[in-house]
Amino acid sequence: SGFSSFVVPTFGIHPHPGLGEEVRHERMGRSFDVVERFRPTHVVHLGGAEEEGRDEHVDYGDIEGTSPFVAGGDSAMMRRFTRSLGMEQVLQSLARDNGRRDDGGAGQPRMVYVSSDEVDDLSGVPFAPDGGRRRPPASVLGASSLAAELLASYYHRRHSVFSVGLRLPAVLGPFGRPGSLLHDLAERTVRHAAGRNVDGVPPYHRDRDRYVLDGMWRRRRGAEKGEMEQIVYVGDVANAVLAAMQYGPPQGGDGSDAAAASGPPLLRIGSKFTASMRDLAESMERILPAHDQSDLPSSSDSGSSSSAATSSLHVHGISPRDAARNRDLLGWAHYTQLGEGTKSTLAWHVLNAYPYGLPGGVPSRDAFQGLLDESSETLSFMNLPC
Repeated sequence: SGFSSFVVPTFGIHPHPGLGEEVRHERMGRSFDVVERFRPTHVVHLGGAEEEGRDEHVDYGDIEGTSPFVAGGDSAMMRRFTRSLGMEQVLQSLARDNGRRDDGGAGQPRMVYVSSDEVDDLSGVPFAPDGGRRRPPASVLGASSLAAELLASYYHRRHSVFSVGLRLPAVLGPFGRPGSLLHDLAERTVRHAAGRNVDGVPPYHRDRDRYVLDGMWRRRRGAEKGEMEQIVYVGDVANAVLAAMQYGPPQGGDGSDAAAASGPPLLRIGSKFTASMRDLAESMERILPAHDQSDLPSSSDSGSSSSAATSSLHVHGISPRDAARNRDLLGWAHYTQLGEGTKSTLAWHVLNAYPYGLPGGVPSRDAFQGLLDESSETLSFMNLPC
């Protein structure tokens, strides 16, 4: 799974399982049995959390070849392959573990996995009957997230594997994928604030083509039109995962699983904040103004407020019902304001640009230092980018 490649590097999908340590586990018949091998108390499957939605994958340029093993095995095709297959590997491992237990699965390791709110409107599957008049739109993230939810439901009903699924909206925060719109909007803001052709400005800040707004909007479905999206800060998502790790199957009066009839719990994790990508870019520019005024977005780049207002009519933050359900089941609620999350994200990108300290010759040194000081409490919980 995506999480195991970070925490447990010896477990995962290997194109040649006869290599390395996998030889020994292959002979033992438990090459991909994560529960048997590591005896975890919790399994968190974050496969898919690193993917940006709204069809951004098309712009990465890593889906041209037919082999999933291009780009060092990190192609878009391979990432989605490992997510789906890794999800089933973990569920199969938990099902086998339940079969070995005498407690009917009561001691099963807690499993949490992430999905996407694109399941609601971009899975390609109509959840409300419309008489076949319209074919629902689909995105790769929406369809693959729906597949993960279906796997969790199947293993729950057939093998009593309990899991908690978290549907995530757009996630704002550090450690984004370079090339994604949210990541590059922050990089663009830091680059503009630092100035061009200035000693100490990292070379990659001079890659102007990558940061032209007209091209950046086209990376993400709806960004060019100013469509509104729900946005949640990554720190709140991490807290939701921790809360879900503590949630177990409710027990009925006779000791049976009260959730068996309705399937494993699936919660919408989000915030009350919505914004368009254009709004977010303007907010970043207000926090770190451009040093060179010629770098500021032109009026043609910014788009019209009327188009954004029209697009936002059907977009809302997390519903009161979902917020109450998250609070009742997990004891969780988002707490990071959108402005605070944007500042923390920009502060991390400043550290990423200057991992060895701010040079004295940077024109916006005071603005950078002020942002770092203001975000020091949040940054203390993050690993340094370098």
